[in-house]
Amino acid sequence: MASAEDVANVTISTPAPPSKSESVKELFSMKGKFAIITGAGQGIGLEVAKAFAEQGANVAIWYNSNKAAVTRAEEIEKQYGVRCRAYKVNVTDQDEVEKAVDEQVKLFGGKLDVLVANAGIPWTQGPILIVRLFYPICAHIVHLSCPLWRSSID
Repeated sequence: MASAEDVANVTISTPAPPSKSESVKELFSMKGKFAIITGAGQGIGLEVAKAFAEQGANVAIWYNSNKAAVTRAEEIEKQYGVRCRAYKVNVTDQDEVEKAVDEQVKLFGGKLDVLVANAGIPWTQGPILIVRLFYPICAHIVHLSCPLWRSSID
């Protein structure tokens, strides 16, 4: 978990100026980005994986028991010309999630650009993983951005 000092040292960079392109496809391009999508063996998660791949993102499909995800990842890779792999990851196990993220980030170029938390699991006790992993950073970002957000809607 990040310390208060780590959170205090977070730098929020200014976004790049908007593209001059008028092409919607170019504006929404994800070429060269890396996305992990949980619960992507079928349904909404699989369709999100396809959409990201169509826009140029390399995709890691996480599944729990649907082994057809491996074949679907191969199909996505072939159809869209991106890297797409399927991984069996138990999203209720924090150590397994952290290990999977670390390994896949290394395999896909060193940076995770998007995480889609789509796994359909009932949460019955304890903190939700994403909050536990990223809460200190998110809290700092929310704290810094709230005045900006408020001033933009006032």
